[in-house]
Amino acid sequence: MRLISEPTTAAIVCGLDKISNPNHPLQKNVLVFDLVGETFDVSLLTISRDGTISVKAVGGDTHLGGENFDKSMVDHCVQEFRKRQKIDITENARAMRRLKIACEKAKRDLSSTTESTIDIDCFYEGIYFSMKVTRAKFEDLNDRFFTKCIEHVENCLRDGNMHKNNVDDIVLIGGSTRIPKSINVDEVVAYGVAVLAANLSGNGNKGVKDMILFDVTPLSLGIESRGGYMTVIISRNTPIPAVKEQYRVTVSDNQVKLSISVSR
Repeated sequence: MRLISEPTTAAIVCGLDKISNPNHPLQKNVLVFDLVGETFDVSLLTISRDGTISVKAVGGDTHLGGENFDKSMVDHCVQEFRKRQKIDITENARAMRRLKIACEKAKRDLSSTTESTIDIDCFYEGIYFSMKVTRAKFEDLNDRFFTKCIEHVENCLRDGNMHKNNVDDIVLIGGSTRIPKSINVDEVVAYGVAVLAANLSGNGNKGVKDMILFDVTPLSLGIESRGGYMTVIISRNTPIPAVKEQYRVTVSDNQVKLSISVSR
């Protein structure tokens, strides 16, 4: 029926209690912080009482997420094992796979406790590996990633021409927001998708039916030009749906066909 980004679906959920509710302000500014396994997205939206949801700006990093936190712990354990045993296990796929699983479990444990232990029997050539890791150490290992998240938030606010003091609500999405630096949020993406589907199909209560969504494209879209370069056609944060036109010419005379590679 319609494609929609995860942060925008979360804003729909956040806006449901505001739409058509006379007890809420005429409009609220909402920042959506979406940190999942492999990607990070941040969106800035304005939700009005009349049911209008306007996406002001989006940002993020397609290579920043929970996997980065796991890898930093794995690298730390590899260095510790090398220090103790004088052995480099990075080329042993089985050992590295077991270590990643153990580190991910420890990461999850640190969301509810201040200390966890990584224990692996017969880790490498019969050697038993055990190491304690604290929440403080975990945060130190991943400090650069937390800093990147804040930088993307600041960039999104700048793109949306909004000061952080003007943000009324913050919505957190994704398993990585369980890290104690954030609060616990579940199922918000699926909820928001269902609400939008109900709106598009004309179902739901009055608040759902009255909702109007104005979204933007999260990434610049373009085509591949000669030399492998990307020519931007639709810039990032352009309101959608959008139509853009550009005149292009063929590389060779009398050329009768060409392939168009869409890039982002």
